[in-house]
Amino acid sequence: MPTLSSILLGIQAIPITLFGTIILYNPAKAGFADVHLSVSHIIGFSSLSLGTAYALAALQPLRTRHQFLLTSAPLRFVAACFFLSDGNEARGAPIWDFANAGLALVVVVWERLMM
Repeated sequence: MPTLSSILLGIQAIPITLFGTIILYNPAKAGFADVHLSVSHIIGFSSLSLGTAYALAALQPLRTRHQFLLTSAPLRFVAACFFLSDGNEARGAPIWDFANAGLALVVVVWERLMM
């Protein structure tokens, strides 16, 4: 049975990968209609790369997953702060990143205490 950290990383990989795919195939649907095509490509492929990294991290040994989550949590907190300062344009992004950063820390502590 997969551990919580594997499940969390797998779940976090899904929206990032989908977002990158949507940006590449239909930028207007992702809200990128007025964005230059090269910028859409950069963000789309960056999102796909990040989603792939999360998916691969989900398959790694426990210690590696914990290191990945502990490294990504502060970055997600910083990203959430930036998204929050963007106002209404970012909408749910700050909530998503704050929640996932906090959840990552909780999962690591939980797994370390239980194993």
